[in-house]
Amino acid sequence: MAFQGSLKELPLPDIIQLVSVSGKTGKFTLSRDHDRGYIYLKHGQMVHATVGDLVGEEAIYALAIWNQGEFQFGPGEEPDRQTITKSNTNLLMEAARRLDEWRVLSKKIPSIDYIPELQVREVFQPSMSHLEIYLTRMLDTGGPRPIVLGTPPPKADNEAIRRGMQVHADFFTELASDLSLDPEKAELAPACLRLKLWLLLQQMMRETAERLAVEFWPVSASAMTEEGYLRPEYWGEDATHANAAYGALMLDEYEKRLFALR
Repeated sequence: MAFQGSLKELPLPDIIQLVSVSGKTGKFTLSRDHDRGYIYLKHGQMVHATVGDLVGEEAIYALAIWNQGEFQFGPGEEPDRQTITKSNTNLLMEAARRLDEWRVLSKKIPSIDYIPELQVREVFQPSMSHLEIYLTRMLDTGGPRPIVLGTPPPKADNEAIRRGMQVHADFFTELASDLSLDPEKAELAPACLRLKLWLLLQQMMRETAERLAVEFWPVSASAMTEEGYLRPEYWGEDATHANAAYGALMLDEYEKRLFALR
């Protein structure tokens, strides 16, 4: 019978200790929103773990800071490789240390999952520079003031994104080749990471607009799920874009805002 429960009620280090003392072999499956992580035990010892692009010890440490989600232990399932050689005691001690650091950090900088914002801003900055150039040119014409519109939020479903990638398969094959990746084996970024990157992009667009005293209109809440992802009925057929129904929704929203400004 599977051992399962809530990470909110029972933290991961405690779960591992409960199972490891029994000397069991099997796989933990951890889920948080659309993210999935896996930890394999052999005779009670952690031998392999993955979450997103992280493997081995780093995956254990990343999963240890999850304070919500669900877990399930399936006995008997063994991994096809071993990526962890440290003892459970050493792993859990390091996980506990990092968890303490995380708790201190999260009080100062809420809602982050080890995303280096300054470095990500550097990646997005060239696009913001182009946006500022276009806005400045429009303002210099003396015509109606431009309005910066928020971009559609990301899809939460990785499988839907992979299906959408087939619509423009040549583009993604070429992109993967440039990055020396196998498009069939390359992992997609976790949904929560895509959402955080999108939120940062929207923030930078707003900041750019505010510097030029231009309005920024964000995406309507009615187009998003409670978690902030794009609602499925507004997904386009490809990997990243929204569909015509989304366009009609936002056009109606913008018309209402323009009417309110008159």
